[in-house]
Amino acid sequence: FDYNLYENWWNVKIYPGVKKADKQMYDELYNDDSPEKGDNSWHEKELGYGLGMRGTMTNSGTAILEVHVSKA
Repeated sequence: FDYNLYENWWNVKIYPGVKKADKQMYDELYNDDSPEKGDNSWHEKELGYGLGMRGTMTNSGTAILEVHVSKA
């Protein structure tokens, strides 16, 4: 993995009911729903359903992701 060419990205989304992870979900989270860069910064986002998210991800080779979901 060459960090001169690539970066860590992450995202959170709430789906109604039960949904198994699949290629469509991957494409939505990675390409369509404004993923966050793993840049050691805190990011906030409204998730719908009365919920909000605050999270961060490190930009290292062994990335650490921390996400807090709460009532908006």
